[in-house]
Amino acid sequence: MYPGSEAALGKILEKNNIREQVYIATKLPHYLIKNIEGMEKLFNEQLKRLRTDYIDYYLMHMLTDTDTWNRLKELGIEEWLDNKRQSGAIRQVGFSYHGNSDMFCKLVDAYDWDFTQIQYNYMDEHSQAGRKGLMYASEKGLPVIIMEPLRGCKLVNRLPEEAKKIFSNYPIQHTPAQWAFRWLWNQPEVTCVLSGMNSEIILEV
Repeated sequence: MYPGSEAALGKILEKNNIREQVYIATKLPHYLIKNIEGMEKLFNEQLKRLRTDYIDYYLMHMLTDTDTWNRLKELGIEEWLDNKRQSGAIRQVGFSYHGNSDMFCKLVDAYDWDFTQIQYNYMDEHSQAGRKGLMYASEKGLPVIIMEPLRGCKLVNRLPEEAKKIFSNYPIQHTPAQWAFRWLWNQPEVTCVLSGMNSEIILEV
């Protein structure tokens, strides 16, 4: 999924001798996998690019439904993941998700996950996994990582004029990005928020 990013990160960590100070997350593109051998080949390529012998957080990329997971189970992914966990090659297993909340809840129960990653922001409060999914995962003790907190910058640079006016007239002043992040950080069910930034920005919290 991210060969250039993996290679760049691996080079930086090795050059500065800081692998043990960094948690690495990357993903398995399940839709490209036809068999266990394919999983093993891709995983070893990722380790080589990252110049490491283990991944801290390994995600099933864009897991869509239980049928997809069942297909992977038929290929033997559960045993493969369990073996990687036991050997220490994978420290924690999770999945990223972009479907509806009902299917998300079913996937949460489909395997002994260590964490999950969902798109969630105040615009997507009741779409995709949504608040329902967030609460369900939290009730199960599953840490939830948030992606797209700014909805692809839509909650910063593409806000409607009416929304900008509401922010500017509010007694407490924050930037649109600060409001979006604060909305997430105020929810105890949220474990970690991925910034999604492609340029520097200063957030005062």
